[in-house]
Amino acid sequence: MSRRAGAFIVIAIIAAVLGFTKIGNAGIFFASASERDDRIELSAKKSKAFKVDLKDDLITVRSRDGVVILTGTVADESHKLLAQKTVEKLRGVKSVDNQLKLEGEQAEKDSDGTLSVKW
Repeated sequence: MSRRAGAFIVIAIIAAVLGFTKIGNAGIFFASASERDDRIELSAKKSKAFKVDLKDDLITVRSRDGVVILTGTVADESHKLLAQKTVEKLRGVKSVDNQLKLEGEQAEKDSDGTLSVKW
């Protein structure tokens, strides 16, 4: 292997670890954390599971640095798991904090100290 090829491989590995999304003749492009988070949230909303199976549930997907928080209410316990598994499979997701509640569950304090109530 030539030095040039070896150097390119090293650069590619470093770029992948740092989250660079494209390496090529035009240079190296970095996807910022907010861009990745926006892509995660949009991908979840566009997924078949969210558009078909979970369309009647009230689910909010928030991502920060690849850590996704699911909040809202779902009609069935299986929907909680489906939402979590769907998001876990998305590119860039590091972990999922599933805070989804079943419809009709008593209001509880959220992690931010506010009350959630379903009317």
